[in-house]
Amino acid sequence: RHQNGRLKRGVGDVAARWARRQLMSTVWTGWKTLVGAAKDGRVISQQKQRELSDRDAIVQALESKLRDASRLHARRLRAAEQRHKRLLDEAELRADQAAEATNRLKLFSAVKLRELSQHIEALESELTPAQLQQLIAKRSTGGGGGGGGG
Repeated sequence: RHQNGRLKRGVGDVAARWARRQLMSTVWTGWKTLVGAAKDGRVISQQKQRELSDRDAIVQALESKLRDASRLHARRLRAAEQRHKRLLDEAELRADQAAEATNRLKLFSAVKLRELSQHIEALESELTPAQLQQLIAKRSTGGGGGGGGG
């Protein structure tokens, strides 16, 4: 009996040690898992921070390029507007000059027509009706000595 009790106690001790080792193993495994997860979480967090930092840098670079492009476009637009305004002003000046030249030409033509009309009237008063008929006949047949040009 004594030996039987010792065996029972020994088996109980072994079972208790086994249970304690199982518990310690479970605790150790859980702790390792938590530590690994924490490390993974830190690594993932650092990766996310780097990604966010990289994205911020990319966004800032793109915004800078966009501002530069916008400024360049605005400068080009202002230059084009100024160039077009200058061309429009020049065209208006040329149109005004052309209108003025046309008016001078009209006035000159009217004066010349009046002078020619007066000259013709003077000639008609000097010619007899027979001479006038002869002159008209020559002009209508084309034998007028080359008159009629400018």
